[in-house]
Amino acid sequence: MPDSEQQNRRPWLYSSGVWSRLDHDPVITETGGSFEDSVKAAGFLPWFAAGQLWNTPLTMTVYFRSPPHPEPRYLIDLEGPAYTQFMYAAELPDALALTQQIAPALQALTITDQVGHADSESLSVLGDLLDKMHGRNRDKNER
Repeated sequence: MPDSEQQNRRPWLYSSGVWSRLDHDPVITETGGSFEDSVKAAGFLPWFAAGQLWNTPLTMTVYFRSPPHPEPRYLIDLEGPAYTQFMYAAELPDALALTQQIAPALQALTITDQVGHADSESLSVLGDLLDKMHGRNRDKNER
């Protein structure tokens, strides 16, 4: 965990294009309790997720809660193999703006990781897919 994060454990909030710190964390995890139970107790439900850690280097899960729960309405969980970062978005437009900012990095990391771990058979399939996407045809000599 970065030093600045260790010193300031107040969670981040994204609201109307501005980052700030919340005075308290809406999700309170009891010692020995599970993250999922704590999220549910705070009123958050899973909305969508992108990636799985066994398959990508970074995943994102977005949770939401509706009234009568107060803002923030969205919890965004970025999880990597060694570190997890939580942040909140006040309302739907804020959550959409954040996921729109994060999505290109998730996509690039996933593709780079998959290509880096591909075997020769997988690379051939990837080459075929890219050729189809770009409207290219290979001849019998693979050119």
